Amino acid sequence: MKKIFFISFCFFIYQSFGQIKPTIVKNDAIWVQELVHNIFGYTFAEDTIINNITYKKLNRLIPNFDNGTTSYKTDYYLREDSGSVYLKEKYEIEKLIYDFNLMAGDSFNIEHGGVIEKRKLYRIDSTQLNDNRYYKVYFFDSADVIEFALPEYIWIEGIGSLVSLIYPNETDRRTTTKCFIENNIKYYGSKHIADCFHPLGIEDTKKTDELTLNFTNPIKDNFIITLNKKTNGCVAIYDLLGNIIYKDCFYNNNIFIHTINWKAGLYNLVITTDQTKTYTHKILRNEY
Repeated sequence: MKKIFFISFCFFIYQSFGQIKPTIVKNDAIWVQELVHNIFGYTFAEDTIINNITYKKLNRLIPNFDNGTTSYKTDYYLREDSGSVYLKEKYEIEKLIYDFNLMAGDSFNIEHGGVIEKRKLYRIDSTQLNDNRYYKVYFFDSADVIEFALPEYIWIEGIGSLVSLIYPNETDRRTTTKCFIENNIKYYGSKHIADCFHPLGIEDTKKTDELTLNFTNPIKDNFIITLNKKTNGCVAIYDLLGNIIYKDCFYNNNIFIHTINWKAGLYNLVITTDQTKTYTHKILRNEY
């Protein structure tokens, strides 16, 4: 029975012009993946030399909405050479996982249930993403439109497979590429960046003996932190890559934080009081 994969969060327009040639191996990019309702992400870390070849190491991001996003080192290394992307795993030989130099009619090795098969590239089309630019789409499925194609047989140049960044062609991985974010801007995926990580949209309240966080998450143009008693401390806000975007100290007062100039994205709020207590909270700002 044919599997139908319907992408409800992104409207695609196909054109044959205005195409660009972006790369997959790059800094400040996050691939949000879903595996049986578990959300995690990948982002590139430092350069690593293996057998005299330079790779980019991948880190795995696990969002925790009480304690911030945790980054874990992985044993996955990628490199890119003129449109060809190679994966090196620990104790494994390097293998080619993407080739964006293919032409319609060419074949590529697809692993299905542990069996390697040569799959024909039916056609190359293009799609307009959220930056209003057109990106090449590679169809290893004969479906006419992307919504009805098997996701493991679809690549988007600069993003990769609709199944997985690092296992793009293996049909038994059960993963889905949920969103792609670069420089804290969502290019592909859910309507809002918030939806990439967690289905929020309710009133968030977090109260301790010292302070109260009470605001709608995702946030709008500002939010307030209420101090419940005389307390000194500081508040810092970090983006998902760990860059500090806001810092201020307070004394026995409400804290008004204005976010109107922030980019849409996921942020970590960290409050440290004079009682040497630290409170963390995940906040999200949508696109408008």
